[in-house]
Amino acid sequence: ANTSMADVLDRPWDGVHGATAPPFFAMVAQRHMHEYGTTEEQLALVSEKNHRFANRNPTAQFQGKVFTREKLRGLPVVAPPLRLGDCSSMTDGAALAVLVEGSRAREFTDTPAWLVGSAQCSTFHNLAHAGSLSSWEGLRKAGQELYRSSGLGPKDVQVAELHDCFTISEIVEYEELGFCPKGRGGASWRRGRATSADG
Repeated sequence: ANTSMADVLDRPWDGVHGATAPPFFAMVAQRHMHEYGTTEEQLALVSEKNHRFANRNPTAQFQGKVFTREKLRGLPVVAPPLRLGDCSSMTDGAALAVLVEGSRAREFTDTPAWLVGSAQCSTFHNLAHAGSLSSWEGLRKAGQELYRSSGLGPKDVQVAELHDCFTISEIVEYEELGFCPKGRGGASWRRGRATSADG
C-alpha cells in the first residue's frame, strides 16, 4: 500500500526530493494559507466533520473514536501545517457502481441514479510544471465540462462526495468545482447540510 501511495505523485522526479503525498499537500496548504488566509483551524474543522460522518458508518476504520478540532490540533505534525488528523490513513476498501442502459436500470433497483454527465482532465506531470499549487486547473476544467455536458451547475448539486486524502484537498475542491468562490473553501464548508458536521 505504501508503494502504491508513493507512486501517486511523480516518484522519479519529485519523490526523490521528498515530494511524496504529505509534503505535496502540505505545500498546497501553505500556499492556500498564504494566498487566501486559510487557517489550521479550518483544516481541523474539515477533519472533525469527516470523522463525525465516519462514526455514522458501522464499518468505518476509526469507529467510535471522537475527534474534536481541539484534539486534532494537538496531534503530531506530519508535514507543516498538516497534522496527523489532516491526513487520511492507509486502508483497504472497495466501491462498486453498476452501469447499465437506462431502459434496464429498474431491473436492478427501484431507485436508479441517472448519469447525466461525465468529465475528466489531466494536468501537470511533476511539480516543475504545476503552476499554482493553490489552484487545480485540471479539476476546474473537468468541473466546467461536467456542468456544460449535463446542463447543470454547482447550485444544482445536492450531494457531492469529494476526495479528502488531506483536509486541504477538500477545501480546494470546493472552490474548483464552484461550490464557493476561490479562496473561500476553508470558511464555506458549514454552508450546506451535505457538508456540515451535524447535518
